[in-house]
Amino acid sequence: MFLDERGKPVAAPQTTSELPAPETAPYDPMDWEDCPACAEAQDQCRYHRGFAAGMEYQRDLIITVLTDHAAIDQLQQRHGELKTKAAHAHPGR
Repeated sequence: MFLDERGKPVAAPQTTSELPAPETAPYDPMDWEDCPACAEAQDQCRYHRGFAAGMEYQRDLIITVLTDHAAIDQLQQRHGELKTKAAHAHPGR
């Protein structure tokens, strides 16, 4: 049974293009050169494509935090709040 994003049943895919991609896992997740799943996809496999997208997202967040003054202010404020909360939760630290 297939479910939508809300967990409700939906019709099964009718064509091969609607089916999920192969789940071939790479033998070595850090080996982008000889990944069997990448070879099968003739491009980056879903694992490596997702890994790269996650790294790009983190890079963008870090760049924003380092260059956006409003983000820097919010981050410093939140850091202070967490530090105060931790001090109240663990007196004497």
